Amino acid sequence: MLIVGNGSEQQLQKELEDILMDPPMEDPSNDREGEEGSPSQDGEGDELVLLEASASSTINPVSVTGPSKPEMRLPVKPSQGDSEDSSPFTPVADEDSVVFSKLTYLGCASVNAPRSEVEALRMMAILRSQGQTSVDVTLSVPNVSEGTVRLLEPPTNTEIANYPIYKILFCVRGHDGTPESDCFAFTESHYNSELFRIHVFRCEIQEAVSRILYSFATAFRRSAKQVPLAAPVTPEMPDSDIFTFSVSLEIKEDDGKGCFSAVPKDKDRQCFKLRQGIDKKIVIYVQQTTNKELAIERCFGLLLSPGKDVQSGDMHLLDLESMGKSSDGKSYIITGSWNTKSPHFQIVNEETPKELTVYIYKRQLNSCTLRPSLLSRHLNLSVRPKPLSALVRSGVPEALRGEVWQLLAGCHNNDFLVEKYRILITKESPQDSAITRDINRTFPAHDYFKDTGGDGQDSLYKICKAYSVYDEEIGYCQGQSFLAAVLLLHMPEEQAFSVLVKIMFDYGLRELFKQNFEDLHCKFYQLERLMQEYIPDLYSHFLEINLEAHMYASQWFLTLFTAKFPLYMVFHIIDLLLCEGISVIFNVALGLLKVSITIFWPNPDLEHDLGQALNEVQASRKTWFNRTLSSIKTAEEKADALNKELLMTKQKLIDAEDEKRRLEEESAQLKEMCRRELDKAESEIKKNSSIIGDYKQICSQLSERLEKQQIANKAEIEKIQQKVDDCEHCREFFNKEGRLKVASVAREGSDEDTDEEKEVLKNQLREMELELAQTKLQLVEAECKIQDLEHDLGQALNEVQASRKTWFNRTLSSIKTVTGVQGKETC
Repeated sequence: MLIVGNGSEQQLQKELEDILMDPPMEDPSNDREGEEGSPSQDGEGDELVLLEASASSTINPVSVTGPSKPEMRLPVKPSQGDSEDSSPFTPVADEDSVVFSKLTYLGCASVNAPRSEVEALRMMAILRSQGQTSVDVTLSVPNVSEGTVRLLEPPTNTEIANYPIYKILFCVRGHDGTPESDCFAFTESHYNSELFRIHVFRCEIQEAVSRILYSFATAFRRSAKQVPLAAPVTPEMPDSDIFTFSVSLEIKEDDGKGCFSAVPKDKDRQCFKLRQGIDKKIVIYVQQTTNKELAIERCFGLLLSPGKDVQSGDMHLLDLESMGKSSDGKSYIITGSWNTKSPHFQIVNEETPKELTVYIYKRQLNSCTLRPSLLSRHLNLSVRPKPLSALVRSGVPEALRGEVWQLLAGCHNNDFLVEKYRILITKESPQDSAITRDINRTFPAHDYFKDTGGDGQDSLYKICKAYSVYDEEIGYCQGQSFLAAVLLLHMPEEQAFSVLVKIMFDYGLRELFKQNFEDLHCKFYQLERLMQEYIPDLYSHFLEINLEAHMYASQWFLTLFTAKFPLYMVFHIIDLLLCEGISVIFNVALGLLKVSITIFWPNPDLEHDLGQALNEVQASRKTWFNRTLSSIKTAEEKADALNKELLMTKQKLIDAEDEKRRLEEESAQLKEMCRRELDKAESEIKKNSSIIGDYKQICSQLSERLEKQQIANKAEIEKIQQKVDDCEHCREFFNKEGRLKVASVAREGSDEDTDEEKEVLKNQLREMELELAQTKLQLVEAECKIQDLEHDLGQALNEVQASRKTWFNRTLSSIKTVTGVQGKETC
């Protein structure tokens, strides 16, 4: 697709720069009439499409969601001055502001970091969860930075509180997917710069949050129109408050390789060359050219709209992908994704001839003054004007059809059904498969419904699902999707659901589906009687060829003619239905039958051809029915066999699961038993190891003690022998082995002994005997202890026979041998 225009690239850049800087605007009531009433006189209106994008740098950190539906109506209205009897705290009439209703003030709290998004979101969550002191308010946001944000009481517009724009430091909204997604807040300096407070609000309509924050951003960057002074103005210094930026625009398209490349430009016409149906990205480069560097903290959002000189409300938010400084740090880059398949940008996503020029502007609105009686009469929407029926029969304008249908159905302000719809779409429908199957067959050639999983099919699925849950008696019936699709083409899905409910209940369409279609057959009978009265020839002809009303009128009545006729005709039929009631279906049916007479009746062979065609249809239908019946019987037999096989397989599966469960239980028991035995064996091993260690230590101590005792006894014996050898008298009584020579001594020295010598020898002998007795006593005690230890050791060895070691047997045997030998030597 080629977007042409006769302006230069510098002009386009200037337009975008004007949008970004948003200079002071003139009175919209005067300027808009001239700008939007007709194309500009200098030739700028000759362009096909001019994309007007705006990106505002502000302190709002939230991510921008996708564009809302064009039919979405938010509770936004321009602020108007109140009557002279209003409270003195009511906003002044000349203050240019935007008023947002249906808001709830959740409260305020003190914060330490007024520009911290984390702390602001935390306080927002706390105040929303409490919700005990919430108050319904109306919020007035000025359009200039010199204005004041005001909180008004909804019924009387009495001012509750006000906050000057220059005191508001930070704005934030709740993240998507969290309970705070319908909330927003702003922080302001309270009395002095050391005390900051955050004020939290909740919106009844979640989409209004983006509009409110956009109004705040507009107020932050706009200045009031200054009155020029007569005195000459001194030239500003380089370091004044004027900052100049260079803004450039680049459009990138998906190249099919996972990347986006810049689209080509037509140098002659100074425009972009775009391709149809390709995802695109909008890239805006902002570079400061003069004065000191002014840091851009973040971008509030990227907005796009087809046309020129569009209003703020006509802009559509794009999904921001990235924002931040370039690699060289000289420019600030903002990137957003552009879904060209969105209905908002349909006009810039169509192939148009190069020579075709399309003007996008609004018709000039002529202001007029109406009498209060006329205003009061038309504000009473419950009373239909007398000429309404004639106007509807002549056709409802396409642009007004959505609103007119809601007014005719009486659901233009039915908030109950809107809220009910939002709850119903979250529930499960028992007819989900039938709905999904019919969605793909509903207007498959229409651009809005042809994409599987697209916005059109998704909205249509939600409406059909919600109604099937809402009307449990009827649920979803085949053909309802066509009626819902027709409504969805003219209004958002919430309002389409409301009108569908009104048609089904108030207009009696659901009665056709009740009690085995009894009311539908009654309608067939009424149609035949009307044909007999008004079209007797056609009625007689249908009787002759056995063509009954249910063969051609069942789809007409159940779908309200929406399934098989052109959409422009379907729209007109719905106009008449909502205006005059369900009985209009007979008028439409008779009209169609009369038209068929004028088309086919002049043919003399019509009866013959129609009868022959009917016979062929009946024959082919009979053959088809026979084949279908045969295939159904075969399928039923196969289904029975498969069902039996399935039952057997299920039984085998149950038995296998029981066996598996039993084996798992046995395995668990065996594992538990093994675990217990293993724990017991480990404890026994630890106990035996401890006992063996203790006995090893005891044996080692006994061995050391025995060795020490042997060494001591040996030393004592050697000492005694040394004393005996040193004594001349004693030496004669002992031999070299230390034994007494009593007999020999007595024989050799019997004559020479004296009494004194005998006495000395007796004393020495007594001492030696005493020492010997003590030594033997100690030896006996040691042997007793050894026997006790051997007894205990034997019992321990019997308990740990499995863990006995060869070295332990050798050590025990050597201890026994040494002990026995020493005992014998001592004795």
